[in-house]
Amino acid sequence: AYRYAVPRLPRPLARRQRLLEQLDSSIPLTVVRGPVGVGKSTLVAQWLAALPQEIDAAWVTLDEDIDSAARLWEEIGQALGVTGVVSPGTDLIASRRAIRHAIHRWSAPLVIVVEAYERIHDPQAHRDVAELLRQCPNLRLVVCTRAEGRLRDTCRRQGVESTVID
Repeated sequence: AYRYAVPRLPRPLARRQRLLEQLDSSIPLTVVRGPVGVGKSTLVAQWLAALPQEIDAAWVTLDEDIDSAARLWEEIGQALGVTGVVSPGTDLIASRRAIRHAIHRWSAPLVIVVEAYERIHDPQAHRDVAELLRQCPNLRLVVCTRAEGRLRDTCRRQGVESTVID
């Protein structure tokens, strides 16, 4: 279940105030991009730790390549199950529609972090993510990635605002 847990913060921890402030925006999609070992996950974990209590967060680390949109929704569903947004252990968590309904019903603002987003290779997954962001105003997505890929272009085409932190 480590794939669905926020990484522990190292000690001592450098405070990267400018980057943390960039994460504080209300833009639906934030792409945190950089090479291995630069501290993308640590930065996002540090930001999550400082969020107000009324904001809920789910984290998923993709530890293998994702070749289908359905597989991405399965991973996101598992992370939302850990958070309590969806009921863990049900078949419905893998359904994009069920996830969208659960996020709509969730009364609190919600952040989903997807670490290693570069492992997603299905263009339909990017379209699904953009659609979900467009349909769920209480949702923010933060992706940590080594390469930007097509997600931002897909979101832009669907009218979803995004930003990049390098």
